[in-house]
Amino acid sequence: MRQEQRIGLEIKRTIKVEGPFRLATSLNVLNRFSSRRRDPQRTARTGISLESPGGAFEIRVRQDQPDADLQLRILGDLATDEVADFAEDRVKHSFSLDKDPTDFFEKAKNDQHLRTILSILPDLRPVRYPTPFEAAVRVIIADRITPEQAANCVANLREVCGIVPAGRPYAAPAFPGKYTLLATPDRLIELAVPLRKVRLIKELASLLGEDPDTLERLSAEKDADKVKKSLCALPGISVQAANQMLLCAYGFTDLLLPDHDLNRAVGRFYKLNGIPDKKTIGRLAEPYIPWRSWWMFMLKTANEISVIA
Repeated sequence: MRQEQRIGLEIKRTIKVEGPFRLATSLNVLNRFSSRRRDPQRTARTGISLESPGGAFEIRVRQDQPDADLQLRILGDLATDEVADFAEDRVKHSFSLDKDPTDFFEKAKNDQHLRTILSILPDLRPVRYPTPFEAAVRVIIADRITPEQAANCVANLREVCGIVPAGRPYAAPAFPGKYTLLATPDRLIELAVPLRKVRLIKELASLLGEDPDTLERLSAEKDADKVKKSLCALPGISVQAANQMLLCAYGFTDLLLPDHDLNRAVGRFYKLNGIPDKKTIGRLAEPYIPWRSWWMFMLKTANEISVIA
């Protein structure tokens, strides 16, 4: 049962965790370019700011030990019950807490290749972006640049036009929503993002401003091909970007998508001679049905992080 307590401009919630999960591992993945690594065995804390109608609010997230429930504090002048419901839903989504992946981790622990990854990134679940719009903007920004460059652009975008939660002056700015971006002059956004991508982002935001629930409606669609087709019709969303959004925005658990980074990661962690072909990838992923998206995420993320380290 959900626990809740209201204290002034603060609402407390508890998210029940089903299956293996370590917040510290997820934070090490999310912040791999910008902060020191957290010990996955110890208490983990983070602050998240999100936009909502009328401004922004802050969420403080804490997990006292591996597999423990998450403790949430929703803070700021906009801390209402409705905002708390939204915050709880977005945290569950962001850390893939809407499923019990015990079966996946049992398979991974019995696989000598993924067992190596789990020793570095224990209980790693896919991390997703809180909203489909943020995911769309991020994949546009990330096109043809390195992950580190993309992370720097996103951090700068928050500083340029992100909203600081009212009543929480020291909280990080929230990622700007479509209306915030539309209201921000191009010349300011260009301080964070190259002009070509600014125009694509503005075009996307303008289209979604006319039909604001376009991306959210796709969350209810179970057919990944239909979602992909709808995404590819949007400004700035290529086939590759749409594939990424199927995973990082909509959380499909059992997709096996063409990906050069995945091929390199499989070749490395499975100790293959050269880059594997599509048939080999399919054969190696087959034991992880219906969790092949998680298999992809684990391999790609471990490869990227170990290269950084």
